[in-house]
Amino acid sequence: QHALKGMSAVVPAGRLVALQHDPRVAYVVADLPRSISAQEMPTGIQRIFADNNPEIGINGSDDFRVDVDVAVIDTGVDFQHPDLNVVGGVNCYNWWPFTANCVSGGDDDHYHGTHVAGTIGALDNDIGVVGVAPGARIWAVKVLSSSGSGYSSQIIAGIDWVAAHASTIEVANMSLGGAGFSQAEYDAIQGAINVGVAF
Repeated sequence: QHALKGMSAVVPAGRLVALQHDPRVAYVVADLPRSISAQEMPTGIQRIFADNNPEIGINGSDDFRVDVDVAVIDTGVDFQHPDLNVVGGVNCYNWWPFTANCVSGGDDDHYHGTHVAGTIGALDNDIGVVGVAPGARIWAVKVLSSSGSGYSSQIIAGIDWVAAHASTIEVANMSLGGAGFSQAEYDAIQGAINVGVAF
């Protein structure tokens, strides 16, 4: 009634031609079957030649997972996502009372972080998309709210948590930004890099 004025119906073959010629009917189309698509190869994966890298072996079957731990410092990551290998997480965002402390958690209530995690490590399993490092172990580090915003102090707390877990986490991703330069953020990132985490 709102997007399209019309109806669906099972029309006997003998009535179809008459219905198509009815002046009140703009057109008649078949009710076509639809389903989810098979795994897609994002353009970015092709641009960095990940699909041709024999060490990764992208082939549509989840028979090889890249051996890397990646922290996604963002809105969190959906812990139940069937196309991600989420192994743990932490929540460094709290609005009331405002804190910059990290506690167990990190489930995504915005889904930007989940999207980023998919770009990084979506499984090579014939559904959804495939990531740059299929099957990478993802660590959710929630520093942004359900509206996708937060503060430097919370981001720094997340970076600090990652640095404290540098014996496990090898790579951190921050797909976030804002106006102005923060020396504290810069120094926190450098501190995490100094203990072995690639950003």
